[in-house]
Amino acid sequence: MIKLSSHVNHFLFYILIQSIVAFSATPSPPQQLILKSGKIKHVADTGIAEPITIWCSVSHPATINSAYFVKTSTKKGNNKLVGVVELQNASYTFEKPTISDAGQWKCVLKTSTVEQTAIIDIYSRPVIETNDEIRLEEKDKVNEPFTLIAHGKNAKSNGEAKLSCTAHGYPKPAVKWTRRVHQIPLKHPEYVTIGNSITLKNLDNEKAG
Repeated sequence: MIKLSSHVNHFLFYILIQSIVAFSATPSPPQQLILKSGKIKHVADTGIAEPITIWCSVSHPATINSAYFVKTSTKKGNNKLVGVVELQNASYTFEKPTISDAGQWKCVLKTSTVEQTAIIDIYSRPVIETNDEIRLEEKDKVNEPFTLIAHGKNAKSNGEAKLSCTAHGYPKPAVKWTRRVHQIPLKHPEYVTIGNSITLKNLDNEKAG
């Protein structure tokens, strides 16, 4: 009885492993947004990069009944992008990408017998969202792509000044503030850093620059 039970358990374990493998679709390689500029006015700006296509295919011969792509960071069932099905492949083309299209996507393929999924990454270098607080201009140099110059900001003596740097991209960019080459510490009584913003307190000539 013990040997029979052991044999049955191994057999069931083998079937389970086979089923898990069969449920994995084949994804396209990671993609990258080829950005036209280092700054945007809003995350919804379209056409910031060249068109990009992601795809996935079933792991074994089968007919795809339906396919869609959904960002893994969105709530379940929201923002599904219907894929174009051709034989055993499904694809979706972002004709006018936005910076929000960068991230991790899940491809879902439904056949007559199973549902297969795959994960696809769309990478993007950081871009800066312009706002009323900081105006940015790009330096037109071939060897320094996306080098941005911020215009100065006026503030009253002994007052405060808030600077913001809203960066987007995937992986998520990390914003660091420096002054005269030196990085500003996160905990400092004269500088309050929250998220992508920094507030300079008790302004004087020493803090100018």
